[in-house]
Amino acid sequence: MTLTGNAGPLGETVKGPYPIVDKQQSVTRLLVQTTRYGKYLGKLTVSINDEGRISSYSAPNPILLDSTVPKSTKLTSFLKEKMKLK
Repeated sequence: MTLTGNAGPLGETVKGPYPIVDKQQSVTRLLVQTTRYGKYLGKLTVSINDEGRISSYSAPNPILLDSTVPKSTKLTSFLKEKMKLK
């Protein structure tokens, strides 16, 4: 299920919040993990204060990368070029 409480588009369920927030010794850490095969695209916006600590963050629901999301020709060309180097 997504953060809104709805089942994911492919029936998967979330095992916890996104991101996982770990606070130890007055330090905030944000933990995220992808699903297999890059099925989702997440966006995590983080503000860092003068001490180098997280002061705020936002993380909307990840986007399912299915056929409704247009492919980027620029990114596709970049990846094809990189794959030739292997």
